[in-house]
Amino acid sequence: MAKKDIGVGVIGVGMGSTMFPLNRIESSRFEVRGICSQHEDKLKKLDGEWGFGFYTTDYKELIKRKDIARCYRLLVKELDLKMPVTDSIQCVARIASRIGITEKTKRYAIKVLKQAQKNEVSAGKDPMGLAAAALYLSCVKNGEDKTQRDIAEAANVTEVTIRNRYKGLKEHLDL
Repeated sequence: MAKKDIGVGVIGVGMGSTMFPLNRIESSRFEVRGICSQHEDKLKKLDGEWGFGFYTTDYKELIKRKDIARCYRLLVKELDLKMPVTDSIQCVARIASRIGITEKTKRYAIKVLKQAQKNEVSAGKDPMGLAAAALYLSCVKNGEDKTQRDIAEAANVTEVTIRNRYKGLKEHLDL
């Protein structure tokens, strides 16, 4: 029997159900470790039938699981996939418009993010958190009166995330 070392999370139990037999194929390295659907009653029934051990109606809970996220990264690496990434620069306008940040401050934040991308400081970082930190840095530089809390709420990230990304940007970009 092959070692089941590649965990899979299935979102949607319609077409996604074609993945379920992986748990019963002895030669397969894949194992469905969690499922997600809007229909909790279906999830309970499928979990009882297939024994996944984890089901949820919130896909974010599924993709936060370390065993699934680790396997996702492994597959991306092994298959040399190029996954589309949300651009942190696009997030700047979204955050800024929610709390009324000036155009000058937005432009400087975008400049910071471009420099971060060029120096590969942004690799693997949450785009929204990075954009929020760049905006905070830009607000501080331009004297715009916005707190970490204001920006964190607009970006839907924590103040700790902003502090950590802010510190990283300042260290690596000599700002």
